[in-house]
Amino acid sequence: MSHRNSSARLGALFRSMVKASFATTGIAAVVVAGAQGAGCVMSGEDGFSGPSQDAGPRDAPPFDGEVPLAEFDTVPCDDYNYDFSQLARETNFDYVDFRTQGYPLPSDAGDAGTYPIAIRGSGGTACATADDPAKCKTDLDAVSPIGGVAISQPPGPFREGFGGIDGAFAHTKGDQVSAVRTSSEIAAFLGNIDSKTKAWVAAYVAQYNVSCSDPVVRAVPDGFEIITQEEINDCPFQYRRLLLHVGRDGAITVVRQEDLPPAGGCAGRRPHGLEPMAPGGEDDALGRYFAHTAYLEAASIAAFEVLREELASHGAPRSLRRRAARAARDEVRHARMTARMARRFGARVAAPVVARSEVRSLEEMALENEVEGCVRETFAALLATHQAEHAKDPGIAAVMRIIAQDETRHAALAWDVAEWLDERLSPDARARVRQARNVAVQQIMLEAALPVERALEAQAGYPSSHESVRLASGLLAALWEGRNEA
Repeated sequence: MSHRNSSARLGALFRSMVKASFATTGIAAVVVAGAQGAGCVMSGEDGFSGPSQDAGPRDAPPFDGEVPLAEFDTVPCDDYNYDFSQLARETNFDYVDFRTQGYPLPSDAGDAGTYPIAIRGSGGTACATADDPAKCKTDLDAVSPIGGVAISQPPGPFREGFGGIDGAFAHTKGDQVSAVRTSSEIAAFLGNIDSKTKAWVAAYVAQYNVSCSDPVVRAVPDGFEIITQEEINDCPFQYRRLLLHVGRDGAITVVRQEDLPPAGGCAGRRPHGLEPMAPGGEDDALGRYFAHTAYLEAASIAAFEVLREELASHGAPRSLRRRAARAARDEVRHARMTARMARRFGARVAAPVVARSEVRSLEEMALENEVEGCVRETFAALLATHQAEHAKDPGIAAVMRIIAQDETRHAALAWDVAEWLDERLSPDARARVRQARNVAVQQIMLEAALPVERALEAQAGYPSSHESVRLASGLLAALWEGRNEA
């Protein structure tokens, strides 16, 4: 498929997803008030073992040949949501789910109930043995996770007034509907950790990311071992791979660790070595948004210049190098347009600072391109398409139409670069790239469910949290899952 056809097909996909009605797409399975997301990162409290408590120091020995990956099993998932069917059977309930809900800062006038409840995983049949199924399901829908374990997800630059996200289990048996919120309650709910299912669930609720597609769990004589990742830097994104030991009492310790190569920036395609943007203190939501967008667009100039140089260094086709150079020129135009918008709404625009590095390896290139291009930039192009269609401010709509068209071409470039790189990577390197992509997808799915300032929705056409989840789920079904099967 030529790059023109790939750009055209991505553009057609994005437009169809944006125009599709929420009720008829069939892409996002909507449960309890709408938002459905991916695996997430949660923090332990109330004595439940997690990284801040019994996980041990971060000086564990590195991964080596002593860890036989072939002995590890995958965990059951459905569309990046965990399948808790086995957990429901082991805990003797008709149905079990894990749900999350965001809440505002105490000073914010918003109501936590206005934020969507998202089901992160479920298993069994809700109210299967209830004498009054209708009442049982009504009671189940009303279970709020607020007050449960906290998800360690800091708000982004456009999430003003957002306090955090809490999570809890809900389960049914007969007519009884119950919530399991605190860490001590979750420990009692799981009981003795005597199965692989309970082991990975214990890690999941203790702030560890459990992959939906990679082998992660095995039994050992004194408990279980889990392979997981934690984020150690958010700009550029960098992850640490961990081997955890989960004891039968629920205690979690780190027995192996390995820092993976940096995988790029924080949103859109950011270059390696980008300094974080300092807060500007703007009062206007649109000013903050466009100041940050202008900063990212300007940083993307360097990202594509580096991409072109590294493609040339590794002998990539001339067509890919030309497209990277064109993308850099596009970003110059984007930076100017968004900077003018920021100034229109009273914001100041900072110039990005990027520390250039030596030409990186093919694997390092692939990690950044997969996370920043195939995941984050692709989703950003879809969001820009939504804004171009829905922005009520004519000036914003005009700017976003140009950006959406260009960013769609940039996303297509990322997918074509990924195809070229994939053929040159070792099987182990491809597996590490796949794992980084899966973590990035899960992060996108979690971010999509966060609330957005009303001014961005009303004037800039930014999708609501419900709509963002639908769009992210659409990309999951149409593109990202296919990458795991390739």
